[in-house]
Amino acid sequence: MAWVVAGGSAAAVRRLYSKLEQLSECLFYTDDWDAWANVLPAERYVIGKKHTTSTEQDNPRR
Repeated sequence: MAWVVAGGSAAAVRRLYSKLEQLSECLFYTDDWDAWANVLPAERYVIGKKHTTSTEQDNPRR
């Protein structure tokens, strides 16, 4: 897992993806934010929450 501290920008998505792009066998599940679609490879990018809810429930908001 990787993360970056940033605002909601395409530059932040590019920084995050630069940490993950070597993982050629994974898929990216995200919401429908345009920045994801502009940075992530379309063949590895899935829009939707179906596969993210189990991860998100372990990330409490403080």
